[in-house]
Amino acid sequence: MTNGDGKRITIKDVAREAGVSIATVSFVMNNSGSVGREMRARVVKAAGDLGYRRNQLAKTMRTGRSHMIGLVLPDLCNPFFPELAHAVGEAARRQGYAVILVESNDGQSEEEGLERLAVYGVDGICWCPSSKRDLLTELNISLPAVVVDRPLPKHDTVTSNYAMGGELLAKYILRSGYENIALVTGPKNFPGTAQRRSGLVKALGGKVPIVWESANAFSTEVEKDTLEALARKDADLIVCANDTIAIGVIGALRTLGLSVPEDVGVVGFDDIPWSVLVNPPLTTIRQPLQTIGAEAVALLISRIERPEAPLKRVQVDVEFVARGSTRSA
Repeated sequence: MTNGDGKRITIKDVAREAGVSIATVSFVMNNSGSVGREMRARVVKAAGDLGYRRNQLAKTMRTGRSHMIGLVLPDLCNPFFPELAHAVGEAARRQGYAVILVESNDGQSEEEGLERLAVYGVDGICWCPSSKRDLLTELNISLPAVVVDRPLPKHDTVTSNYAMGGELLAKYILRSGYENIALVTGPKNFPGTAQRRSGLVKALGGKVPIVWESANAFSTEVEKDTLEALARKDADLIVCANDTIAIGVIGALRTLGLSVPEDVGVVGFDDIPWSVLVNPPLTTIRQPLQTIGAEAVALLISRIERPEAPLKRVQVDVEFVARGSTRSA
């Protein structure tokens, strides 16, 4: 913002308008020092009247903090990740931080995104890796970081309790009378997929057989192997690694002449917004993304402020949500 002469409004102009010292204005703008309520209100009003905006770059140079964090997410076409981005953004805003979002569709774009964030001078990074590679370590990026959804051993982590999700599904299966289930897993290099499966199998205790398993990308596109397995029509419940896969499976079953849930049930994982829009609405495991986002931001800020603190792992409970794609328990 500039004044009538085309010059940028400065802290000196605000001090002159409010009739206070430059130091007082600085205390108010940086929420520091001891300034009375009436004096603070006068400074805020003067700044507003003049259209003053703090120079964040100058503040960064003084304090070494940009109050910006990076957020690196894969596949923003998957509704799970925009929802997660919204949750992180809201939590960051409440803490006075801005978020720079980077989409990483492959290893190269992920590397470039992480390096770009380091150049931009963010204070830290929230990161959902696209693989098991610890690119932050490989690229020698020493920024504070929190890994979300897909844990890496050298970083603070926030994940859902995937094993709990598997256990909740198993309890539902046992009380609902399903006799033969099939698993459509996600890509095999994601720990969460293995943890969900392990929790499910352990809680089933061999009481309900798994007649087949097929790996599929986290997508509504049903791949050839999965489609061939579905065509066998030997499972009465298809357990999918996430909701996007489950939505694709519902469509594939229709093309095979099967009705959901009358002939076969389908269950997903995540509870993305699409889950209630598909016909029939999808039974799923809900990940509380607002909680995950808030925990990730809080953990990152803590790491920024205490870089030498021990690593921390935060695990968030999940919830079973019954809808029309499965039979009533």
